Amino acid sequence: MPCAGTHVRLPLTARLSTSSVPASTHIEASANQGTQRIDGLSSSAPKLQYGLNGWTIAQRYPAKLIPDPRFFQTANEQVVPLAITSHTRLLVVRILDGTADDLDLYIEPDKLANGTDSPADFNNFLCSSTGPGTDKQCMIVNPTPGSYLVVVHDVQGQASGDTHALVVAQVEDKVNGLSMDGPASATPGQPFATNIGWNLPKLQSDDLAYALFSVEQTNGTQDIGPFGIVELHRAIDPLLVTADASDVLSGNNITYTLHLAATSAPTTIDVELPSTLSLVSAEGNPAISGNHMSWNLASGNGTTLKLVVGTTSVTQTQTVSLTFAYRQGSSAGANAVAPPVLVEGYPVARIQGSAAATLQAKVGDSLSLDTSGSAGARDGDTLQFSWRQIAGLNAPVTVANGGSSLNVPNEAAGQTLRYELVVSNGRRDSTPATLQVTVAPNSSGGGGAVSWPFLIAMLMALTMRRAVKPTRD
Repeated sequence: MPCAGTHVRLPLTARLSTSSVPASTHIEASANQGTQRIDGLSSSAPKLQYGLNGWTIAQRYPAKLIPDPRFFQTANEQVVPLAITSHTRLLVVRILDGTADDLDLYIEPDKLANGTDSPADFNNFLCSSTGPGTDKQCMIVNPTPGSYLVVVHDVQGQASGDTHALVVAQVEDKVNGLSMDGPASATPGQPFATNIGWNLPKLQSDDLAYALFSVEQTNGTQDIGPFGIVELHRAIDPLLVTADASDVLSGNNITYTLHLAATSAPTTIDVELPSTLSLVSAEGNPAISGNHMSWNLASGNGTTLKLVVGTTSVTQTQTVSLTFAYRQGSSAGANAVAPPVLVEGYPVARIQGSAAATLQAKVGDSLSLDTSGSAGARDGDTLQFSWRQIAGLNAPVTVANGGSSLNVPNEAAGQTLRYELVVSNGRRDSTPATLQVTVAPNSSGGGGAVSWPFLIAMLMALTMRRAVKPTRD
């Protein structure tokens, strides 16, 4: 089923007996939520409903190939496995930003189920888009389920190599942030309009998203189309901020990259670092006041700036999300929010709910030590408890069956026992929590104290000795 020549931005209209919709609609969106009017719909039935499938944000697969007109050469082919299920209502495969002179696109069955292009696979194409140039695409409504290979062949280009981005999207039979606000009835044969909406929090600058819709009758019969394909392009933001990691251990740096689009106006950028972060380095010579940075950039071609921040002061796990306020010329100000970065701190050790606990005990006591206030650096951490005695008569804390306990020996009467507890999650250790156990003196004279019965016996013996007179030999 060849689909070369179809262009998503060409406003064609397909007509069947039940309805007519624009076959292709392109939307340039400057925000992740909004609506756009679509004109030129009509229906032969007075009562209407809308079939909605989408949105799906397309995946991008960048590649660099060496041109070679021969097939099945590793250097000149990009191969991406593709699994189509019965839930797929629309398949979109496009080549964007190609620098070659000639790229060809194929979607072929993966007959050997090995994810590798081979002569056995190179027939019975689900779609092929060939010929001069690089603007190739395949758009298929209700594609046949199965395992396929998407193959991009660099036929002709620069000897040093050519680059492009392969875009793949499968729109399934569910609504994901898609809405349509249109009339419930219309005059048969008369054109009408509807508003299509999107709400896609995960949509990023320069992303593409796709949806499929139809106008259906409300008489219970299944409409077979026609279908309208909608391509949504999230416009490139004047300022886009990326981070080199989404998850770091505290003490490591986070590198942010500020991607500034080409502009004819000067640009100012401001950001305030939270107190737990510190500035390591910043390109672009910003003015710095405390944790506040401000760039004043002249107009010109697009550029990138690196901002490196330190996380040494982060002790408890937190999510860092920086907001960069910017203004270009006299335009209204806007914000660019950096991707959130989870900075993992340290586990927390607690004894009896405290970082420094004190207990009173008597010899022979068996103390159950409560460590339930201890916590990992992240939800789901498995904790290991390590006790160390730092003062007093040797009396170790034992850990068994998920609990910690201390048996106070008789010899510890009148002493103070001191301990440290360290909690580990396998990645790093907590700051020690401390425990002081003050053991009461023995009431029976144990531990060096003199008992009352012993004193009475000593006094009686002394009295008897004085009552006996000494004799001479």
